[in-house]
Amino acid sequence: MADGASPDRGPQRFAARLARMGPQFVKIGQYLALRPDILPQAYCDELLRLVDKAPPVAWDKVHAILTAELGAPPETVFASIRKHPLAAGSIAQVHLARTHEGQLVAVKVQRPDLQAQIARSLRWSRVLARALEFTELGKGLAPSEVVDEIERWLRQELDFGQELENQQALRAGTRHPWLHIPEPLPALSTSRVLTAEYLQGVPFSELIAQRRAGDDATLARRGFDREQLAEHLITAVFHQVFTAGRFHADPHPGNLIAMPGDVVGLIDCGLTDALTPPLRTAQVQYLAALYAHDAEGMHRALAGVLDFGPGSDPGAFRRDFVAETNDFLARNLDAPGAASTSGYMIVLMRLARRHRVRLPKALLSMYRALLTVEAVARQLGALADLASVGRVFFAGAPVEQLLSALEPDAIVGWLLKISDVARAAPGQIQELLTDLAEGRFVLSTQSRQSPDDRRLANGRARLVTLAVLSVGPAILLAGEPGPAFSTILWTVLGGLYAWMAVTWWRLK
Repeated sequence: MADGASPDRGPQRFAARLARMGPQFVKIGQYLALRPDILPQAYCDELLRLVDKAPPVAWDKVHAILTAELGAPPETVFASIRKHPLAAGSIAQVHLARTHEGQLVAVKVQRPDLQAQIARSLRWSRVLARALEFTELGKGLAPSEVVDEIERWLRQELDFGQELENQQALRAGTRHPWLHIPEPLPALSTSRVLTAEYLQGVPFSELIAQRRAGDDATLARRGFDREQLAEHLITAVFHQVFTAGRFHADPHPGNLIAMPGDVVGLIDCGLTDALTPPLRTAQVQYLAALYAHDAEGMHRALAGVLDFGPGSDPGAFRRDFVAETNDFLARNLDAPGAASTSGYMIVLMRLARRHRVRLPKALLSMYRALLTVEAVARQLGALADLASVGRVFFAGAPVEQLLSALEPDAIVGWLLKISDVARAAPGQIQELLTDLAEGRFVLSTQSRQSPDDRRLANGRARLVTLAVLSVGPAILLAGEPGPAFSTILWTVLGGLYAWMAVTWWRLK
């Protein structure tokens, strides 16, 4: 290079340039850190270290906003409030306060004139995107689409009313003692002010910065176990995506708090997402095929939710997907030290982009969240990754997720289509019936949940088992047997349906 710098300085220079351009561009950098399908991993790792800092807003302006939003001066609304902010970012700054009930709270106040600042930043981004459209790089990245997503990402963060709802939803889905979502206070919140429980701990960004500066003993000295923190963080995202249904879509180090006992605190819930029912079903099928090392099955599960628009080539995508997946599976997925799960996910995201295949936004959000927490674990110096934590989390989970996906209404609809199934796949059904007759069909669940959750899971297991058992008499009835045999079959089928109805009623 002309300046004598080594090639690995490129990511640092890029991050430093964004930091110099201002806090709005830091937010854009943080977004790009979550897109390893767009930038090389070294750039994503460097951008993930960007800390969203901005000059604090003067107290008189914050005071005016709080008074207008809360209907009274802040010194009246709160028992006390600090004038100097705990933190100041590009979207908001946070002040420590105490309620009249004595609770310590964080008061997040949106910066004034934010809409104009964001519009200015996006205008420059769009100019750059249009210039890139005419380059080879632009043809592969679709920069205008990236800017559209960044705009959507930023504007979501501006709605504190939506963030409050997100925070409540994430709290409702949290069952683990080592994951903490701060409790919001709706009576002291508006679209521009969000008041929530204050989490006492250390931001992950601070721990990472200290380790990067050569102080690798920081975590232990502060009483943290890096492996526990990393495992809890990755498991938290798995739990939110596959169990709770709604997940934090921006687990950036600045939004993560290390709390005593290796508890992970998640703050800034402006960006969340959830898999739709079709996506959840597709993920169940995808996981089942993954555990069976069935690359074609994985493609079928994913292809059903992809958008093959103009210019896309489904056949080429399938060919490359199967080849990359078989290569990944051949590297002994189930063994310790196996092929990088995150690397494989990045390959799939880049394959979709190369073949002009659109991933559903929620699926892309899920990939980004999973890739981000693994990157955070790596920057903490932990060995925990998606593969090692996933092996523990998904032990028995594919069956549980299948049971969760097959709600009673879905089962009834499935039973109504039995005759179609019989005509479409007689060989598979015959094999299933043979397995049932010879005792080879086993349906088991493993759970680390509460007794009530286990009872519900067992009930769903019984419901699915009864539905499977009802396939036999239903198929025989479709073949129009004699009157005497029909009576027996209808009696058996009626008994199974009655048992299913009772089981269904108990699940309510």
